[in-house]
Amino acid sequence: MEFIEREGIKLSIDCNIVESFSEGLAIVEKNRKWGYINKDGRIVIPCIYGNAFDFSEGLAAVELNGGYGYIDKTGKVVIPCIYDNAFNFSEGLAAVEKNKKWGFINKKGERVIPFIYESAFDFKEGLAPFQQCGRWGYLDKEGKEVIPCIYTDASEFKNGLATVELYEKYGFINKKGKKAIPFIYKSGDNFKEGLASVQLDKKYGFLNKEGCQVIPFVYDYACGFSEGLAAVQKDKKWDL
Repeated sequence: MEFIEREGIKLSIDCNIVESFSEGLAIVEKNRKWGYINKDGRIVIPCIYGNAFDFSEGLAAVELNGGYGYIDKTGKVVIPCIYDNAFNFSEGLAAVEKNKKWGFINKKGERVIPFIYESAFDFKEGLAPFQQCGRWGYLDKEGKEVIPCIYTDASEFKNGLATVELYEKYGFINKKGKKAIPFIYKSGDNFKEGLASVQLDKKYGFLNKEGCQVIPFVYDYACGFSEGLAAVQKDKKWDL
């Protein structure tokens, strides 16, 4: 496996799989175990984990002997591997699962929101999606349910809006839970660089934050924008 630097210099890495770099380290797989390399291609955290996630806010979730916990960039275990599942830290908190229930911990491993939810995702812009009784709503960092569990699907907030599903149609809500863009779409992605990919009937196009169509619904599939470009599919061919 090789990486190429911007200067064209190749780094040879003795691993089977190498992921993208995050916070200066990249996840690697060797002999069915996961670890981390630095940008010199040197393994700095040994490949001993059954699963590993990108570093976020200085910590990474890892799985060891069937349990999930968190390590720092030196490989030190800072939160023990005692959870059934775990997501990355975001805005100082991480969603973790224990005994089939989800809650949130801080970087000291202290529980700050109880383990009472069927599922939960990362905090973004101060709110996190959570699931109860098969429906989704949103929590704040004090654990207060600020948007009720009425949605069949929910995404994280981005640029003040979140994609949610209600009555088998997708739309967008603001952080007060108010409808911002009508529930008329078959599917919807979060806003990226000011535009959101949505599906109307069988075709994809793009909306702005006011809900206006800015790129017509002519594509068979469309990904979100990144650095000014979005991958789109039409007539079984992909383009940018």
